[in-house]
Amino acid sequence: MTTVRRAARLAPAVWVVVLGYGVLIATGSAVPSTPVTAGGLVLAWLPPALAALAAAGDDARGVRPAAAALACFAAGLSLNGLQYLVTGSVTFPAPGDLGYLGFYVLFVVALVRNVRHRIPRLGFATVVDAAVGLLAIATVLSLPLLPRLHDGPGGLGAARLLALAYPVADLALVSGILGLIAVTPGLLRGWPWLVGGLLLFSASDTAFAVGDPTTMLQSSLQLGWGVGLVALAQWVVVVADGPAPAPRESQYADPHESRRTARTAALTAGVAALAVLLVLAESTWTALPTASAVLAALTTVGATVRTQVGLRLLVSEPRLRAQARTDELTGLPNRRELTERAQRVLDGTGQHAVLVLDLDGFKQVNDTRGHHAGDLLLAEAAHRISGAVRLTDVVARTGGDEFAVLMPQATRVVALDVASRIAARFREPMDLEGTPAYVTTSIGVALHPEHGREMGTLVRNADAAMYAAKASRTLVAVADPAGEDG
Repeated sequence: MTTVRRAARLAPAVWVVVLGYGVLIATGSAVPSTPVTAGGLVLAWLPPALAALAAAGDDARGVRPAAAALACFAAGLSLNGLQYLVTGSVTFPAPGDLGYLGFYVLFVVALVRNVRHRIPRLGFATVVDAAVGLLAIATVLSLPLLPRLHDGPGGLGAARLLALAYPVADLALVSGILGLIAVTPGLLRGWPWLVGGLLLFSASDTAFAVGDPTTMLQSSLQLGWGVGLVALAQWVVVVADGPAPAPRESQYADPHESRRTARTAALTAGVAALAVLLVLAESTWTALPTASAVLAALTTVGATVRTQVGLRLLVSEPRLRAQARTDELTGLPNRRELTERAQRVLDGTGQHAVLVLDLDGFKQVNDTRGHHAGDLLLAEAAHRISGAVRLTDVVARTGGDEFAVLMPQATRVVALDVASRIAARFREPMDLEGTPAYVTTSIGVALHPEHGREMGTLVRNADAAMYAAKASRTLVAVADPAGEDG
């Protein structure tokens, strides 16, 4: 059994133990006794241990830094708890603050590693969404919290400001995560565990900041942090037990992401407007704290910027769509676009054909004359192929010096006629900035439904025929019916 599977089986037991401890302290005194507090400090290491077990075999999911982050958080709780057990109070700056700082740094590293190959190209918009959402939350929370902070023990001292930074950091992570998954659904596996754990941290950190940050934690706060730790450990288990993250298919922004980002912009603007309206309503009854007014102004500015970004994305969506589906060098459709068009064609009735072409002599030109000459040759080859096919045919560059042609409603005779015209076009030398270059093309032909009913099958059979044509130097060959996979 792998370590990930062991962690998945142990996770329910960790939940039971931590929740059982929570029930114990919730039904006890307001401030737990020394033995109960010491037991809680020991139990705080169960979630990091669970996460470390799940991450032991990970190599691509970015959960090892997450497991280390949970260990840092548990270390912070242990250091502060030990100081309280020995001295009866927690001083500022507390030794546990170093552990909490390590938690946030390592957790950001874990998130970046987990999504770095799949993060949307529209990352700036996501960052603005997160920032505006965080400003709106801070604006609303400032109305009830700021008066209490000023009136509480010690006022707005350094200890209280540091304590207040923790819930802000929690909410910043939550805002960023929700922004990412709103633009790219499925980006973060098991994200509800992640968001739930951080929200529990935020609730406990907020209650701690409003109270006296120099005293020992109340039982409810210990429960919030403990359950939050288990939820984050559960996220590590879910991610480590799932498939390795697949990189994005295209270097360009997905047009679907553009539309989702535009819709998210409207939602962000609505949340910001609601926050500002609450501040304005509050100001009609009580004196508005200066910090609340500043936060409301920043929220308004952020929402304005986000709206402008959303409008620009809507305007640029056609360009993004073209970039995602077009080969940059030749201007032809790419493999993804060809596959989607083929799906629509092959789902219909009638006979169809697929040609696969490979340029013979391209490598020699590319190696002896350089990549620039190779690029010119590919562009000219695309022009010649496109000029030899029918208006209804789709020519695509599928990679390197390989092209494909989708021919709707084409019989064997029609497909062979087009293939012969393409081959004839390559008998003439290519002019590469005044220097001739001689290349030919080998073409494989596969017919639908004779050689397959799916595009993948047709391409494989046409590819095999193309290599047969190359080996026999016949230029054009039809797929062998024995290779049919219909």
